[in-house]
Amino acid sequence: MTAGRTLSRAGTYRGVMNRGRAAALVTCLAVVAAAGLIPASLAHAAALQPRVINGTPSDGSASYVVALLDAAVYRTDGGFQAQFCGGTLTTPTTVVTAAHCVREDNGTVSAPQSIVVAVGGNLNSASLKVYPVVSVTVHPGYNPDSDVNDVAVITLAAPVTGAITLAPLQPSEAGAIMVAGTPLRVLGWGNMSASSETYPESPVVGTLVLFPDSTCGSGGTYVVNGVRFTGFSSADADATVMLCASGVSASGKIVDSCGGDSGGPLVVGTGTAARLVGVVSWGNECATRRPGVYTRITAMYPFLAQYAAAAPISAPASAPAASALPSPPSIAVQSYRNALRVTFQVPTAVNATAFAASAIDSVTGAIATCSTAPRKDGRLPYCTFPGLRAGRAYAVNAIVANAAGNSVPTASVNAVPKRR
Repeated sequence: MTAGRTLSRAGTYRGVMNRGRAAALVTCLAVVAAAGLIPASLAHAAALQPRVINGTPSDGSASYVVALLDAAVYRTDGGFQAQFCGGTLTTPTTVVTAAHCVREDNGTVSAPQSIVVAVGGNLNSASLKVYPVVSVTVHPGYNPDSDVNDVAVITLAAPVTGAITLAPLQPSEAGAIMVAGTPLRVLGWGNMSASSETYPESPVVGTLVLFPDSTCGSGGTYVVNGVRFTGFSSADADATVMLCASGVSASGKIVDSCGGDSGGPLVVGTGTAARLVGVVSWGNECATRRPGVYTRITAMYPFLAQYAAAAPISAPASAPAASALPSPPSIAVQSYRNALRVTFQVPTAVNATAFAASAIDSVTGAIATCSTAPRKDGRLPYCTFPGLRAGRAYAVNAIVANAAGNSVPTASVNAVPKRR
């Protein structure tokens, strides 16, 4: 396998050979605390690398995430030592992963018999199920120098039973979902540290934030929970086929994917609304103020459909009707020292799955985002923007999501953080 190589643009892939060898350059899958299908950066707003770093253990419900194992190492040393990349089970017999995970340095595609796919979470468990591979197909337009079209389809010898599959996001679904600030989740068995090598037995999940396209090829910056990230130039990234995303935890730690996470899923939404939107591809080291870079699934959809890893493209009419989407929430904004808190309220019938808000700096246009899930104790949910400029006016907007999708944003509420 070719994971762990240094890129010509000084970025690094996010895969590793196996646990028994040192990775050439570590890359990681870090995670933030946010959930659900919600764009937190709104339409009028201006505007790398997975323990997933600063992530949390998966609860096992995302059984669509699979591990790619070196078959020879697996036979001698087991699943934990053999894992080198991740993937997503999009049908019972197909796995979507990164092209760089299955393309050799000499340009040939890895032989099917050299890989087995593990399903079941814990790589050291005696109940870990492994499936042989019958074919490996790399996107015909994949360029290892630019990482354009970094995606591949693995076809299994037998269908996986008892696991959930994750449908790739169709191009017709993307408009209302893939906007800057949308919370996303990344999952993988990759390195959990940016300074050493520590790998989990079971997949770790991290919540990230989708960055605007300007950070993925135009050099734009983006602020998440008070942390400013610097994007990539057109010499490094291409927003037509790539997504940029990272996260910041409540304690200010950067959440990112890393070595061993390559090929794993970037997911939007929860439950039946969950969709595969990206594939872990590359980054500028792990958990830095550069976003992680992911292959954009909607751009890869025709290739995935051709090789039976995605359903045929449906007409836009199949998207949820606007009348089925929730109405925007009611919000109250409280001012604290260098911070604002947004409290959300919606009717119980909305069956909200997540809330998100954006605070837009009236001077610089920088966007801070926060998000939260409904509270189990019945109290009103809230989220906080820390690290704001005291005395500076911010325009605060919010949105709510349920199984049908996202509401339109609320009207702006102007608020000023206190100085003390």
